[in-house]
Amino acid sequence: NPHFIFNALNSIQDYIVLNQKNLASDYLGKFADLIRNYLHFSDTGFISVPDEVHNLNLYLELEKLRFEEELDYRFIVDKNVNTDFINIPTMLIQPYIENALKHGLLHRKRDRKLHISIQKESSNIITCVIEDNGVGREKSKEINKRRESHHKSFALKATTERLELLNFGKEKKIGVEITDLIENNVAKGTKVILKIPILKKQI
Repeated sequence: NPHFIFNALNSIQDYIVLNQKNLASDYLGKFADLIRNYLHFSDTGFISVPDEVHNLNLYLELEKLRFEEELDYRFIVDKNVNTDFINIPTMLIQPYIENALKHGLLHRKRDRKLHISIQKESSNIITCVIEDNGVGREKSKEINKRRESHHKSFALKATTERLELLNFGKEKKIGVEITDLIENNVAKGTKVILKIPILKKQI
């Protein structure tokens, strides 16, 4: 996402201007690792679950700065999928996490929580659940409308188009289910469930 890259470079620039060299170096190192990993795995088309979780951690560490450290995120990864022998499509999970941050948690002032779980549902399917306690989709739409923001989310648009390509002609397709979390008629967040066919399994 060009907006993420622009924000990351701005943050590095701020550290340099404020003469916070150690923070600038640390942030730049993580940013470089993330970009290098994304470029590498975009060529292969698939990624192992441990590598995917590593990249997502790097991404969330960088995004946490935008939330002024007011972001609590947690990964729960089933040991049965936490192996280099099981692979999934690259850049599939990250855009949904980005969407949770941008449209749900960014509009919440404090106590922002993001939970990501990855488990093996069957011999051929991995389930990834992304749950946030943000303002919900309807509230987010209202906020964006008031701000006269009519552009479609880059991440969501790119993901939708990529899903169509990944699923084209495939017997086992990637499934996506998005649910609004409601309690006493009040939005309490959003849950995304991804059903991902194992792309490649090596023995």
